[in-house]
Amino acid sequence: MVSQEPAAISLGSFYQQPDLTYYDALEDKNKNIWLSSDNGLYKFTGTNFQEYFTSAQKSNAFFSLKEVNQSVWMVNLYGQLLKTQKDSLQVVANLSPYLKGKLAEIYPVKNKLYLTSQAGLLTYDCNQDKLLQLNTESILATWQDPKTQAIYYFNDRNEFKRISAEKIETLTTLISISSTEKLHSRIYNFWDEIYLSYVENNRAVLSKWNAQTSKFEKIKFFDKDEDLRIYSYLSLEDHILLATNRGVLQLDRNFKLIEHSFKDVAVSKIFKDFQDNTWITTLKNGVFVIPQNHFLKVKLPLAEESVTTFTQLDYNKAVIGTSKGKLLWLDQNLEVVKEIQLPDHQPVTQLLYRDEQQELLISLENLSAYRFNLNNNQIQNFQELGSSKALTAVKNGFLHLTYRAAFYYADNSEEPQILKDKRAVNAFYNSATETFFIAYIDELIAYDKDLNETKITYQNQPVLATSFTLNDDQLLIGTRQQGVLAYKNRTTKSYLTTAKNLSHNSILDVASSSQELFILTKEGLQIYDFQLKKITKNFSYIDKVDLKKLLIFQDQLLIAGNKDLLAVNLSEASSAQKNKLPPTPILQKITTEDATYTSAENLKFKPDQKNIQITYQAPGLQLGQAYRYKYRLSNLSDHWEETLTGLTSLIFTYLPSGNYDLEIKTIDATGTESEESLCITFEIETPFYRELWFYLLVIVLILVLILVGFKVLLNRKNKKQQKKLLQLEHQSKINELRLENIRSQMNPHFIFNALNAIQDYILSNEKKLASSYLVKFSRLIRMYLEHSQKNFISLAEELEALKLYIELEKIRIEESFDFSLEVSEKIQLNHIKVPSLFIQPYVENAIKHGLLHKKGAKQLKISFEQKEDFICCKIEDNGIGVENAQRINRRQLTKHKSFALDANEERIHLYNRLKDYNIEVSLKNAVEDEENPGTLVTLKIPINLK
Repeated sequence: MVSQEPAAISLGSFYQQPDLTYYDALEDKNKNIWLSSDNGLYKFTGTNFQEYFTSAQKSNAFFSLKEVNQSVWMVNLYGQLLKTQKDSLQVVANLSPYLKGKLAEIYPVKNKLYLTSQAGLLTYDCNQDKLLQLNTESILATWQDPKTQAIYYFNDRNEFKRISAEKIETLTTLISISSTEKLHSRIYNFWDEIYLSYVENNRAVLSKWNAQTSKFEKIKFFDKDEDLRIYSYLSLEDHILLATNRGVLQLDRNFKLIEHSFKDVAVSKIFKDFQDNTWITTLKNGVFVIPQNHFLKVKLPLAEESVTTFTQLDYNKAVIGTSKGKLLWLDQNLEVVKEIQLPDHQPVTQLLYRDEQQELLISLENLSAYRFNLNNNQIQNFQELGSSKALTAVKNGFLHLTYRAAFYYADNSEEPQILKDKRAVNAFYNSATETFFIAYIDELIAYDKDLNETKITYQNQPVLATSFTLNDDQLLIGTRQQGVLAYKNRTTKSYLTTAKNLSHNSILDVASSSQELFILTKEGLQIYDFQLKKITKNFSYIDKVDLKKLLIFQDQLLIAGNKDLLAVNLSEASSAQKNKLPPTPILQKITTEDATYTSAENLKFKPDQKNIQITYQAPGLQLGQAYRYKYRLSNLSDHWEETLTGLTSLIFTYLPSGNYDLEIKTIDATGTESEESLCITFEIETPFYRELWFYLLVIVLILVLILVGFKVLLNRKNKKQQKKLLQLEHQSKINELRLENIRSQMNPHFIFNALNAIQDYILSNEKKLASSYLVKFSRLIRMYLEHSQKNFISLAEELEALKLYIELEKIRIEESFDFSLEVSEKIQLNHIKVPSLFIQPYVENAIKHGLLHKKGAKQLKISFEQKEDFICCKIEDNGIGVENAQRINRRQLTKHKSFALDANEERIHLYNRLKDYNIEVSLKNAVEDEENPGTLVTLKIPINLK
């Protein structure tokens, strides 16, 4: 009788399966699992399913998955040849005209696909996109050698052929097989040998290929039920697994049946992934997985009942209790050798084997209990032990723990002793020190052989214990929230917590061997190696099983819960073959604010790039044990940083410019790291203003600017000096012009006439007039001398000198003329500046050339008006005019030149050029009269002269 089978996990217990009917499966080079179902093609990444489809596909059922050139190829029921392209499917060719409704299988050879079916043999050239039909043989069974890529097939003419180096050769012709029997033929490869199976008289026939004799030789095959169909197989080192319509058959090397599991389940495919997990796809029940570290189900004759507790009787026997009051005796092979039904069909809660008394104490849930005599199989009532929380053997007695108190039953006493009147949880006895420990609901107490109490604390807090085991001379204590504690020499310390990769700090039970510690938590079973000082294996829970208690029996670790009795083979679990290293993470994508990348090749980011998110994931199955990851980023730190469990992305909000190497490793639940790292190299581009060429350019520009600036300053200085020299030169010129004005105003005739007038007044004894005239003359001379020292004088000063000059001129020309001066009231005479000695030359010219030659009444009119931002000065006479004066001068052959007027013109030019004063002078006839047109001189002088 076979006592155990692997405990498989339904993938639907952890993930939402897209379908329950699966025809084929494949693990690709990126360690993704591809599943072809009745509803389509799906890729399982380890955490989710991704559907692949195209609107051009004419059937959702896919078969014969093969990976070629990083794409998964397949055929569907309609007869289309398809392949995966990025995140979708692509129809490559339509095979339906050739297949004629038959289903094809794909066998890749380099860049060519061979497609076999009952309609013949086709080839498809992947490079040239060319489909070719080689023959129309009805091919019934095909197998490809993974080493040589040679293809072997069996056709309806009983011919066994091989395709190698693009040549087809017939290896042998078998005996006649009926057409019906041929349809169930299969070619296998077991342990590098080729086998052909077919049905004969409703029984399977297995023949082995003898390459030397070129014949198939029948061998003895196991007896199987009729109508058993083999869909696929998995060849392992010492056994093979056959996927059939009646479950999974495990055969040894002699093709004898070892195990028949998944009975009444049609299994379509069996394969192992890179983590050594076994995948089982079915035609109606979805996908099952047997993890690398898996429990074994112990086959028990249980009818709608579960295992509730167990204990070991002696070296080679154990007894278990069930939820319906049944006791089952197991031998060392975990086969049931004895079965007893208790009078009360109630769940058995506790069992205690007492060696010296050769009795088994049995506590049930309904306050009933029994003594079972192992010598005579007699059962006696022992009601005091009903509903026990724990039964523990001690020297000369045992402990009985209940929900209200802890009792000590001594062999030499008829009445039990109450140790503490409160709820007790569990107990442990150390025979070496004759000390026992009782875990109460709120504390842990140690009792010596005299029942003296010692309260055990950790960090000055009571210890809330759940379970105990002994390792050498230290007691390991499972607790409710503090993981595993170690108690030795009255000292308690932390031994194992989640910080050391314990899956949970709440411990259900602990057990130990000489080399390993077994810890049961609500997350599963973990094995801790005392020598390595680390957790080496993890076992996940199976479907709907709540495990609670551990027992080491023979080389098995038994686990009881609310359903099946599970076991772990300790010889295998403790062997040198520890957990495989976790897989290296695979890059999923890199996203930024404006782009998404699926490859890290030649990866460059802009200098101002923010929020770079790198998504990654370790491939493979993660059943309730999500990986952690650790990473380090060069240029920032050599220190590795760990992520939270299940976190599969990193976000860098800002990175300075430079080249970076990001390394990411996977960490499994045991703390084991992946051997290799996912390496992502990328560059944050340097801003142009930090590039060397930019620095050089800036330096050059600075030098150029310095040179240009220096040159500009030098030019400015030179221009300033030139301007200053020019101003000095112009000022000198202006001074000279002012002197010219003075000389013109103080010409000899003017002075001579003035002095004659004074003399005449003296001779005429007109002393007052002489004195007055002399005073005016001296004042005028003094004014001219003072004004000559200034560039500008007030208009009041100019008018004062002008009046004196006109009065003296009347005397000089010895002819009187009428003179009027009009000044607008708006004009502020003392605030408005005019060039010194500026107006007098025009007045002198009017008197000398206009009025001097006129006969009759002579008039001279001078007016001043303020218009906007300038002063308008008009000098008007009723003399002979400019043209008549010029004719008189020509007639008298004189070349008189007014030095004052020329000087004024040059002064105006210099002022307008240097100071931008915009002084204007205009001259025209006053009236239209040929004889005496008069002259009008208009001067426009800005009022802001300085």
